[in-house]
Amino acid sequence: MAKVVIVGAGVMGSALTIPLADNGHEINLWGTKYDQEVMRSIRKTRTHPRLGLALPGGLHLFALDELAHSVEEREIILLGVASGGIKSVMEMLGPFLKPGMVIVNVAKGLEEMGDGEIITIPQVIARALPQQLRSHIPVVAIGGPSKAREVAQRVLTSVVFASSSVRAAQHCRKIFTTPRYTVQVTSDVIGVEVGAALKNGYAIALGMCDGLKKREGVETMNNTKSTFFAQAAQEIALLSRMLGGRSATVMGLAGVGDLYVTSAEGRNITLGELIGSGLPAFQALEEMRKRRETVEGYPAIGIGYRLARKLEDSGKLRMNQLPLLKALWSILYQDKPAHEILFSLRLMA
Repeated sequence: MAKVVIVGAGVMGSALTIPLADNGHEINLWGTKYDQEVMRSIRKTRTHPRLGLALPGGLHLFALDELAHSVEEREIILLGVASGGIKSVMEMLGPFLKPGMVIVNVAKGLEEMGDGEIITIPQVIARALPQQLRSHIPVVAIGGPSKAREVAQRVLTSVVFASSSVRAAQHCRKIFTTPRYTVQVTSDVIGVEVGAALKNGYAIALGMCDGLKKREGVETMNNTKSTFFAQAAQEIALLSRMLGGRSATVMGLAGVGDLYVTSAEGRNITLGELIGSGLPAFQALEEMRKRRETVEGYPAIGIGYRLARKLEDSGKLRMNQLPLLKALWSILYQDKPAHEILFSLRLMA
């Protein structure tokens, strides 16, 4: 039996209590200051309000001022917060970390540092570790197609655990794997993280097809959507390779698998549909804000574009190798009409 603490009561971290409990592990759950309404609901009903599902009965819940106690004697620390909260949570965890612990992360994204350097979330975590612990606490990132509610409902799900320490990733695979939650292991952290970060942005293009079909007066635009899907996969693979990752990783669960499940539904698709139907990006984004929905794909395209420019400046690629990324940036950040930009593209040449 492993001893696990989940830091943050977000939907994915909370959903992972299900496979962990199915394997008989001891699980603590600590919520950040932003999770307190969720934690109150779980204490009262044992149901996660955003998942709409009951969490395991043996789950140990900890109050906001009990972080230190929640981490005691834990071998696995699962970060269940959004990427924007990683740094602050790591600062709080710092005094309680010990050699031999493993940090598992579900957040996805790329981080732009003050000097313009763009790094992955596992790099953010590693740099936030106390200096004396950086070689003693490995970081394992979870990637691949994984909807939180489906994980909590025990829908068959396959994911990728990526780490520079394959041994740590393999150890975590043994802890998390169930007949309904299966895990592949890779050392290609770059490939997994680039795929995880950029698929949200490229999914907006697929959502635009849903809006464009209304504008065009046709029933479906599956031909167009499939073309954009394939182009997105090629561009993510190119960016991954230029950063040291492997194309094969992007062409597996962590890239095309994650892009597919993201394109099925969600906030990125909704934003794309609004823009594709004729709204300029700034109006579509304002509509999403009114709905209190955060669209991860919008900043993903911004940081992906800046990353590509850096790679072009260093001579590693040419921007014309990334026509869909360029098109999305001009639509989202320059308010160019989606129908004009997308229909003028010549992809897959």
